[in-house]
Amino acid sequence: MTTVIAMGFKEVLMYTGLIERLPGYFVKLPVPPKLIYALLFFLGTILAGSQAIIAIMIPLIFTSLPNAGLAYFVLLMSISYIAMQVSPAHVCLGIVTENAGTTFNGLVQKTLPVMLVFTIGMIGYYFVLTILGF
Repeated sequence: MTTVIAMGFKEVLMYTGLIERLPGYFVKLPVPPKLIYALLFFLGTILAGSQAIIAIMIPLIFTSLPNAGLAYFVLLMSISYIAMQVSPAHVCLGIVTENAGTTFNGLVQKTLPVMLVFTIGMIGYYFVLTILGF
């Protein structure tokens, strides 16, 4: 049941056009394009799923940022991975909450410390790769 609700929520977001309007909201922020794309990648993964955001955004990102490099690609894939851990669009979360007898919020609360450690690690790894010239 949770999976059906999550997929319905995603369809409502797509129908209302929020997914298409997100870039316009982020472009007004006083931050560099790499950070804007990373935020879009994170939110897009939560809303639409990793396969959709990777297929849509990777060509756009690497066309508009031709010197982004392998380090930035690794960062984006890591962001996608961590965002899927709390995305209602991820089928496994619905299955886990139903079979384990927990709520989605309870599952997210248990996942947050792991997400924080992973996020710190992936940002550090990004900077190491950038220093090494990747």
